[in-house]
Amino acid sequence: MNPAAVAEVPKERIPPNALTVGTQLPAQGPGGQTRTVRVKEIKEQTVVLDMNHPLAGKTLTFEVKVLSVESPAE
Repeated sequence: MNPAAVAEVPKERIPPNALTVGTQLPAQGPGGQTRTVRVKEIKEQTVVLDMNHPLAGKTLTFEVKVLSVESPAE
């Protein structure tokens, strides 16, 4: 998880119905791309938004099935 991917914005910039911790909101990145941000904390005058990927900082476990094994090309 990247601590720099957290921003504090004025509360009036967030829709009133989204002022709940955990709410996901669409946002536009600096290059114009759309991304999802989550409300991390609500303060008296500001809202803390987390722009990290939802899986950032999580341990991921994958199950894989090997379908074939080939000798390396020489």
